[in-house]
Amino acid sequence: MSDVLNKESQQLKYEYDFGDSWEHEVTLEKILPDNHTKQLPKCVKAVCQCPPEDVGGLPGFYEFLEAMENPAHPDHIEMLEWRGGEWFDPEFVDLDRINDDIARRDALFDESANIAPPSAGDFFGLSPFQMHELLQNPPELPPQCSNPCSTPKLSTRCSTPPPAIRMAKTLIEAMGEKGIKMTSKGNLPPAPG
Repeated sequence: MSDVLNKESQQLKYEYDFGDSWEHEVTLEKILPDNHTKQLPKCVKAVCQCPPEDVGGLPGFYEFLEAMENPAHPDHIEMLEWRGGEWFDPEFVDLDRINDDIARRDALFDESANIAPPSAGDFFGLSPFQMHELLQNPPELPPQCSNPCSTPKLSTRCSTPPPAIRMAKTLIEAMGEKGIKMTSKGNLPPAPG
């Protein structure tokens, strides 16, 4: 970040999630000396909570809020299920939780941090950092493994397919012949139970 913003009051704009097109403006307010003792970065103020991931941009967010606020809305139950049964209050902000999340994310990239990263169960045994690396730099498959889903026994050189292949295979198996019914926003439904 210091390569982009290096003077106080400088600003940058960036777009998060090109599908949903969330635009952010970041302002460098103050440069602190390296000998700081407080956890940084830290959220000190927030107005409203972030929209749920993959909600469909601003129009989808407004539709989501309308459905969540009105129990008679035809998508109310589906939206509530998509949130895992959790109510969404757009005005509620939990700064402690936000800062805990920031600290956990920092811990993923700082091996000396004494903060346990989130459970890797959702990532087939990979840590969130490993998952990030896998998605950013997918491994090359050896030639014998060009189609691991159709090969009954893989060679010893490729005894375990890469995690991305295992995850794709799990999704394909879960779809079965009937497929998976997507939510009205085009997302995968939440995991059962």
